[in-house]
Order: sequence, then structure tokens, then C-alpha cells
Amino acid sequence: MVAISSLPRDFKVHFSIGNAKLRDEIARLPFMKAYVAESNDPASNVRILVADAISDSQAKQYEYLILIDTSCVPCAVPNNTILLSCFPNENIAAELIGIISALNQGHAASLLKSQGRQLLQIESITCSLEEAIIWTNENFQIISSTDSAAAILRQEKKNLKGRKFQELIKYEEEDLHDLLRKRALVNASEKLGLNGVLTDGEKIYLNIGIKLVGFNRYQLNLIDVSSQYAADKRFIKLANYDPVTGLANRGLLFEFLQRAITRSKRSGRYVALLLLNLDHFNRIHDETGVQLSDEFLKTAANNLKFIIHENDMLARWGGDELALVMEDIKYLDSVSRIAEKIVALYSNPFVIDGQDYYVSPSIGIAVFPEADDTINGLIQAADTAMYEAKTEGGRNTYRFYQSRLLEDAEERASIERQLRRGLDYSEFELVYQPKICISSEKIVGFEALLRWNHPDWQGVSPDKYIKIAEECGLIRPIGDWVLRQACSQMGNWIEQFPQMKDCSIAVNVSPKQLDDPYFAGRIAVILADSHLDAKKLEIEITESAVMDNPEQTILILNKIHELGVKISIDDFGTGYSSLSYLKKLPIDCIKIDRSFVMDIGINESTEAIIHAILVMSSELSLTNVAEGIETPEQMAFFKRTNCDILQGYMFSKPRSQADIEDIFSQSYPALHEELSQIELRP
Repeated sequence: MVAISSLPRDFKVHFSIGNAKLRDEIARLPFMKAYVAESNDPASNVRILVADAISDSQAKQYEYLILIDTSCVPCAVPNNTILLSCFPNENIAAELIGIISALNQGHAASLLKSQGRQLLQIESITCSLEEAIIWTNENFQIISSTDSAAAILRQEKKNLKGRKFQELIKYEEEDLHDLLRKRALVNASEKLGLNGVLTDGEKIYLNIGIKLVGFNRYQLNLIDVSSQYAADKRFIKLANYDPVTGLANRGLLFEFLQRAITRSKRSGRYVALLLLNLDHFNRIHDETGVQLSDEFLKTAANNLKFIIHENDMLARWGGDELALVMEDIKYLDSVSRIAEKIVALYSNPFVIDGQDYYVSPSIGIAVFPEADDTINGLIQAADTAMYEAKTEGGRNTYRFYQSRLLEDAEERASIERQLRRGLDYSEFELVYQPKICISSEKIVGFEALLRWNHPDWQGVSPDKYIKIAEECGLIRPIGDWVLRQACSQMGNWIEQFPQMKDCSIAVNVSPKQLDDPYFAGRIAVILADSHLDAKKLEIEITESAVMDNPEQTILILNKIHELGVKISIDDFGTGYSSLSYLKKLPIDCIKIDRSFVMDIGINESTEAIIHAILVMSSELSLTNVAEGIETPEQMAFFKRTNCDILQGYMFSKPRSQADIEDIFSQSYPALHEELSQIELRP
């Protein structure tokens, strides 16, 4: 704050200018330079303050105040204040000196009276404006407003002054004041669409124009477009959604299908279009009338929402037909499962006006890009498949358009159904392959292997049905059954045959089982029920099972290892495991994959890799096992390299429970000439 002597030599004026640009202009006034040094007079000796912002304390401290306003914003001022309105960069020297001279000559009363009439006129004009305008300071604190603005914000005009704009309308996407400030700085011509909530909880949609007025004021022009916004939403809904079911209509489905196909081309995954015809719906319509049949259709459509995926689109295709678009499909059996769920859903009756009514869906399925690579072609293919479902399938079923995909998906779905049946009808059994210790030439354990004795399918490959069990969630009950059966059998054998007291049982564990945080707890229960020492159980996991989710897997494996259960890495060397994770794993054994064993005597590089694995496992104090031993040459190699345990057809193929018991009861003949070297005694 600077005291300046101007005009009469004994007349003092204080300046308080916060805006840098305005301060520079004031500094260039002709009477400033001559008296700028005389700036030590206290406020009590000064009658006038020239400022660009005035506080209540300043209004009381000085006899008169001159408020320089470059915004031309209508506002109330203290009774002792003269308002000097000007545009930015306008030369205010003459007018400022004129006001100071008038105050010095005792004309303050006439100046203030004249200004009062002008402010009343401005206030009257402002109130009559139909436009909703709000004027704020640089912090968006409201200085003035029109009556229309107060009405839009559901506030009394007298309550607006001093409040910040974002206190009056809630907008959660980002800081409202920052957003408005940025738009004002770039002089944005397009209005901001704001979907917010007023203080009374009412939702409102505003178009807001903003501009900077003067050096530090903002003018906000508000337009309430809530009714238009609601009408637009209604129009969009009418244009894109079915009025009966509330589902998407054909137009919206076409758009979604086009985007899904575009995404499919990038990801390489399938898109499936399912067309559903609700058989017998016309009969329901004829018997119940339009209103009740519409309610039935709405219920039938809404029930489907509970079985489809969140990102899929369900639509009203027309009449008694619905459509479903599924995208990001990795395996086509997932499409079959959805189709089966739809069929099952409609097997239950719908109650209309106290009566049970049934419909049966005929579902046609076309898959992009196999069936066709265009939208129209895909729709035609799905429609053809739907017709086949109605005519050839006898209704209440589904058909794929492309035969190869149909066979593949139906086979997977059939295997899943048969797996569930196999669990219920005890079609699974375990076989056991002996593991031979090279140094002692004794059987030291067994690997339990799952076999499926399906009544119609002979020799179903475990590689095929285990993968499907993992995908459909059956691996947990199947895996638990294998663990329980293996532990129970090993416990019985140890009790029955003293020669088996040092033997253990190994069980393969799926990566999906390791995703279960309760897996270790279930193993503990199974061991307790089987009365089997935990050290007699070994679980085998693959490298890929570890690397899918290493941190979670290590956590689960640590819990299992704490029980006393041994852990083995199966098929070692075929995955891409990190040695940094390998050293963190609580493992006891490494199994060298059979693909390495097959190259012995053929590929020296492979033999070098095997030797390196054996050395590494020995240095880490891990037991090493070679599986897939089939020739004397392979056995001789592992004897030379000091491998601990061998397993393979060289000694024995996987055997049934009865065969193993015959071996240990000494009544079973030698399995192989090499087995004659093995002493089956305690």
C-alpha cells in the first residue's frame, strides 16, 4: 500500500491494487512518479483509498474509497465508495484525478447520490433480464446474479451473494471451478454441458457459457436444458429400445454387432449371434390377450439377463424372437453352455393370471468368422440354424450353423455332461505307476493317475477331459476325489504291507486347484480322514501352473508344505519358469520331462541339459526323478548321472490297485527282467 501526495500538496491518497496488470497501469499515471517516495504516511492521515477490491475493514478505515472495476459487473458497494468502471487497458488517469479532485472539493455527496441512482437503474435492468447470468470473482464466489439465474438454481437471489458456484450444484466428474477456469482461459465458444445435482437433490442439466470479464471476474451464462435433455433421452430410448421388453432393438443390435466384429478382428476371438424363437408364444398371445402376453414376453426376456454375461447384448428381434450377441469368446463350448442354460430356463412354466404357460426356445447360432464375415451373412446363418433347430431338432434345442463348429462345441458340451455323470456314477478309478530308486533298486512310491471307465467311450484321453473339467469348474470335485482316493489307498497299503512303509503317493494337481485359497485346508482334512502321514503325500505341479499366478501359487504351496506334504515340479524344463521364483518355491523334487528322456542317445545337447538339471537339483538338495524311461540305454544314462528315481514303462506301466497288491504279496510275476533286480522286502 503506497501513500501518494496529489493535487493539493497536503492531499494524501492510498493505493491498494492486487491485480498485476492494473497495478502496472496505475504506476504509469502522471502524478505517481513525482510523489512515489512519500509513502510513509499512516492510514489515519489519509482520507481516500484507491483499490481494485475492498474489504469491510477498509471501508471503515477510510473516509472515501474509489473502487476501480474493469469487469463492469453489477455489484453492491459500500456507502462511502465511488465506483470507477473502465475497460482493461483504458486510460483512467483523467477520470481518476477528476474523482479525487471532486472529493477534495467537497462534492462527495453529489457523486455518491448520482452513483446510487445509476446502480439502482443497473440493478433494475439486471433483474429484468431473461438471461440467467452469474458474475463471480476469481475464486468463483458470486458477486451478483440475475433473477433468472437464482430461479434456475432454486435459490433466493439474496442468498447467492458470497457463495461459491460449486456449492450450489454438485458435479462429481472433476473439479467444477478448475473446469470452468480452463474454458475461460482459452475463451471456449462452445457451452459446457453439465449434468449435476442442486442443493435440494433435484437433478439438472445445464449448458454453461463462461468468459473472463475485466482482470479478475467471470461471467457465467446458464441455460437450463433439463427438459430437452430428458426429451432427448426419451427419444434415444424410443429409437434404440423396444417399448415392451426394454431390450435393445434391431438397430442398436446391429451397431453393437458391428463393433463386436471389429474388436474380434483385432483380438482373434469369436463373436456369436444367437437367434431365439419362443415357440408357442402365439398361442399364449391368443389365449391371454395383448397386455398379458406383453407381460409374459417382458418376464421371459428379463429372466435371460441373469444367465448371460455382463458385456453381451440381448435384444428384441421382433415378434416372438429375441437375439443375443456374445463376444470375446475363446472356446465355443461356452456358447453351447449359454444355449443349454436358456433351454433349461424355459423348461419351467410361466405363471400368467394364475395359469401355467410353457414356451420352448429354438435357438440358431452363427459364429464369426466361421459362419460368415459380414453382419447380414451372420444374421442369415443364425436364422438358418434357428430354422434347423425348429424343424430338425424338434424345438426346445439349439443348432450351430457350421457343422465343424457344431461338432466341436457339442463334443465339449457332451464331455462336460458325461463328466458330471461320471462323478455321480463312480466311473473314475486310479491306476498307479511305480517309482524306482536307483541306488536301492526298490519301489519307493507311486504316481496316481486318473482313468475314466465310461460305459460307451473306450480310452478317453485324460489330456482331453481334464482340460474341459478345468474350463467348466469340475476340476475341483474331481481333484478332491483323486486326492481322497489316493491318500486312502496309500494309508491302507502301508497298514497292509510292511514293505510299503517307506513308499509315498504322488498326485497331479491342476493350476485351477491352486487358485483355491481353501485348497490346503481340504488337503489337511483328507489326510486326517485317511490316517496318512503328510510326508507320504506328494503333489505334482507343472511349471506353467506356477507361472500363471506366481505370488498366489507360492502362498498356497507354502500352506501345503507346512502340513508336511512334499511338492514336486512336474515336466521340468518344458515351461518358462523364472529361476528367481524357483528358489522361492517350497519344492522337494524335480521331475525331468519325458520329452528330454526320449532324446537320450540322439541329441547331445539334450543330454547336457539333463545333466545341468541334475546338478542344479543336487546343489539345491532336491530329489530328482526321470519319467518316461523306456529303454536300457535311457536307464543306463541316468545311472551314470546319479539320478535318484526312475519311472516309466521300462519298469512298469500304470497298474490297478489289485496288480500293485499282487506285486507286494509276492504272487505277481516279474513285470520286466529289470524288475527282477528289485528286492520287495522290508
